[in-house]
Amino acid sequence: TTIGATGVTYAEQNDAVFLVALGLALTQVGQDRNTSLNLRKGSFAKVGQIRELNIKALRRPILAVASIVTCFVASSVIQTRYYQSRLEDIDAQLEKSVRSFFGTLSNSAVKTYLANTSNLKTSIRKEITKQKELGRLISANPHSPIDFLRELSVSTPKDAIVDLTQFQIGAATTASYSPSEQGTASLSFILANAQTADQLNKLLSSRVSDLQRGKIEESVDPSGKKSWRVTFSGKPTGDAYGK
Repeated sequence: TTIGATGVTYAEQNDAVFLVALGLALTQVGQDRNTSLNLRKGSFAKVGQIRELNIKALRRPILAVASIVTCFVASSVIQTRYYQSRLEDIDAQLEKSVRSFFGTLSNSAVKTYLANTSNLKTSIRKEITKQKELGRLISANPHSPIDFLRELSVSTPKDAIVDLTQFQIGAATTASYSPSEQGTASLSFILANAQTADQLNKLLSSRVSDLQRGKIEESVDPSGKKSWRVTFSGKPTGDAYGK
C-alpha cells in the first residue's frame, strides 16, 4: 500500500516487524525510559514528572517547616522579653538593696556599683568589717579588768589580809588597741604576813600565765608595825575574767 505522494510503502508485515524490533530495543533501556525515549509528540507528549518540581507535593513539607520556624521565632521573642523583664526586676532589687545597705548614695555611685560587681563586693566586705569593729567597741568588753579584779577578790581566802596598791590588766596605756593581743597583768600587794605571798602565788598561777613574783620587800610604818610588799606580773588567761 502506498501512502501519499512520498511514495512510502506501508504494509501490515512491516508494522509487525517494526513493533517487534522496537520492543527489543526498549528492553535495553533503563528504568528512566520515559525521558530516554518519548515517541509522543505535540499535545500527546508525556510529561517527565520525575525531573519536574511538583509544588503540590511540596506544599505540606513547606507548611510544616514554616510552622516550625514561626514557633521558634515566637518562642525566642517571648523568652527574650521574659529574661529582659527578670533582669530589670533584679536590677531594681539590687539597686534598692545597695541604697539600704550603704545609706545615702548618688545615682552615679549606684550605677558605678551595679556596673562593677567586683567593686561592689569589695565595698560590702569593707563595710561589714567596719560595722563589726564598731560593734566590738560598743559591746561589753569580754576581758574587762573589773571582772578580773572581781574574780580575784572572790577567790582570795578570808584569812589572807592583803592590800592591793597597784593594779594593771590588759594593754599598756601607751600601746594601741588590738583585739587579738592578750595583754599583761601587774599587781602589787601589801601583806600583813609574808607567808601570804605563797597563797597569792598559788591563786594567781591559775589565772596568769608566765607568772613572775618579784622580791618580797619588808617595811615598817612609824608605829613599828611590819608589812611586806610584793609584785606579781604575767599575762592574764581567758579564765581569769570568769564566765
